[in-house]
Amino acid sequence: MPLADHIEAETGWRSAWPLREPLIDLPEDTQVSGADWDRLLQGEEDRLFDLIEYFHRHVSQGIGDEHGSQYHDHGGCGWHYQVFDPAPAQALLRQRMNRVLANYRGGFEVNDSGQVEHRAHDGLDQLIGAQLPALGADIAGRVAGAIALYRNRGRTEQALRLAVR
Repeated sequence: MPLADHIEAETGWRSAWPLREPLIDLPEDTQVSGADWDRLLQGEEDRLFDLIEYFHRHVSQGIGDEHGSQYHDHGGCGWHYQVFDPAPAQALLRQRMNRVLANYRGGFEVNDSGQVEHRAHDGLDQLIGAQLPALGADIAGRVAGAIALYRNRGRTEQALRLAVR
């Protein structure tokens, strides 16, 4: 199955890959208000974030020659791997993407499970990462739900207020 078809099947985005250039193609004389621009950008942002999550799920690193891998330099070809490990490649993808996403619209990051989410602001990140006292599963579940709502990439102002409350 071609990559573009596989991405469409998993993400639901038709023609998501390869990326278009420019991502948003408007006629030169088009005037777009702030709210309209946010709506235009939101669709492309969702598509791009879904692609980042897709590649996080599927990226992998080949494991060396002790697992039947072979190297040859014919035509600059290189290694032919038989066994792959996703963890190192996923860590590298997160590291590189998080450097870029940290500066985008208030800050985003790819978490350890590969989801793109809002970064917690300085100070709040320590609160979010703190160990909860043993207060019961109900309270721990409510706190986890509030954190997920706060960090959700599609959160609204109302959801943000609810999460903080």
